[in-house]
Amino acid sequence: MAPTITESMIRLCDRAIDFHNDCSPIAEKVYEALADENGSMNQQDWQRVKDTLDQYTDGLRTIMNALMDYIQSVKKLEGTDDKN
Repeated sequence: MAPTITESMIRLCDRAIDFHNDCSPIAEKVYEALADENGSMNQQDWQRVKDTLDQYTDGLRTIMNALMDYIQSVKKLEGTDDKN
């Protein structure tokens, strides 16, 4: 049996919370690195920052796509889906 929209939304919210909790410490490290006044970051450090930001962006994209799917599902249930 497929999950209800409410169950899907609850799972999505749980994933968003988990994602935020996972990324918060990473974001703090990125901010610290960017605020490094000594300029002691080497190319490898900058690559880690870039990779971290790429992962964060990918995670946000996943959440956004899931929300768009949810909206589309609601539109179909309400009969307001614009697709033919």
